[in-house]
Amino acid sequence: MTELVVYRWRCPFCTEGDMGQSQGRCLHCHGIGLTNDVGGWDESELTPAPLPPGVMRRACVDCAFRSGSPELEANGAQLPVDAPFWCHHGMTKGYGGSYEPIATYRPDGATHTIPIGEQVCAGWWALKTGRPLPAEEFREPGRRATDTPPPTRAGEPLLDDPSASAAPVVHSAVSAQATAVADVDENPHDEEP
Repeated sequence: MTELVVYRWRCPFCTEGDMGQSQGRCLHCHGIGLTNDVGGWDESELTPAPLPPGVMRRACVDCAFRSGSPELEANGAQLPVDAPFWCHHGMTKGYGGSYEPIATYRPDGATHTIPIGEQVCAGWWALKTGRPLPAEEFREPGRRATDTPPPTRAGEPLLDDPSASAAPVVHSAVSAQATAVADVDENPHDEEP
């Protein structure tokens, strides 16, 4: 049996699974400090569970969970229901443009391969935890919201192109670079300020 559990809330009865010296381990959350059993509590009284380090900090511009994405246009045919959805940014490409993780793990009897080192999609996490889904429409990386490509010098990769290899940045024409950077979304791998 495969079971996916994503906790949405910190336990409202304890602090990190501890009820204090007289009570000890919290019986409501079984001492883990997280729960989905919050019946009787108003949502305004609850604290959301923290975002784990293995989840993207925000949805990519081409997130599968943005409206207009090819995955959603296919009525979710490619989106998993019972397993995590991994962000494709940083993955290598295989045959036919498929995204392939560099390392995987499959425990005995498991039906899914687990990519090691890849991050869970922020859009999928939002869906599973009741957080808001990405509001902006899907767009291809390197495209502005107006659907015109940002200015680049010939042969240079676009700033948010996931297939571009990292190269040192040389700051020579600051005003031209500042214009190009201002027109492209921030790196989706950076944490929010």
